[in-house]
Amino acid sequence: MEFSVVPARIAHVERIAPRVRKVDVDEVYSATGQEIQPALENAVLTDGIHFTWMVDGRPEAMFGCSACDKMWQSGSPWLIGTDEIETYATEVLRQSKKFTEFFRKYFDLLENYVHADNITSIKWLRHCGYIVDEPVPHGLHSDLFHHFHWSR
Repeated sequence: MEFSVVPARIAHVERIAPRVRKVDVDEVYSATGQEIQPALENAVLTDGIHFTWMVDGRPEAMFGCSACDKMWQSGSPWLIGTDEIETYATEVLRQSKKFTEFFRKYFDLLENYVHADNITSIKWLRHCGYIVDEPVPHGLHSDLFHHFHWSR
């Protein structure tokens, strides 16, 4: 297996959107009301730093940190993946820590929300060094989400 991380492109969205994990599709819809393809397109086009994780030249996850303000003081980290990324959990965890450190060089505050049912992502966020708060109502349908954050 050949793993690589490349700058995210809209072409990657088209290849990954039909294969995104159900938990990610449900989380995005619950938070924003958007279907996964337009949500990923918006994320890639938003000001910030965005990547695609490739396995043997095939996009298996997209992730990044979207700038929340013009001065890039606050960023919103995110990751959307296929079921395939769980096959490569060790590599994903290693790369995730590396890129979390990379994002911390650019932003003073990193924060976002993760659906309370997304147990795998909650564990991953803690592994990456985020503080994960107790769940609170959030998003379009006021489902339970955990706010997660890191700051200098």
